[in-house]
Amino acid sequence: MRVLRKMKAVVLLLALVALFAGAFTITTTSSVTARPSCCIWVMYCTVTPPIVCWEVCKPVPCPK
Repeated sequence: MRVLRKMKAVVLLLALVALFAGAFTITTTSSVTARPSCCIWVMYCTVTPPIVCWEVCKPVPCPK
């Protein structure tokens, strides 16, 4: 009976530590502003069947 009670206490303590660590992590993060980026959209296609194509954004310097 004592072992079960000690295990419950340890589990409760670990849950509280995880809760406080998560809250601390969420509240201390700073917001990030993204700089504008310009893209040239490039089409990539596979060579072997089935032929699948997709577009990829290649970053380039933005005009001023």
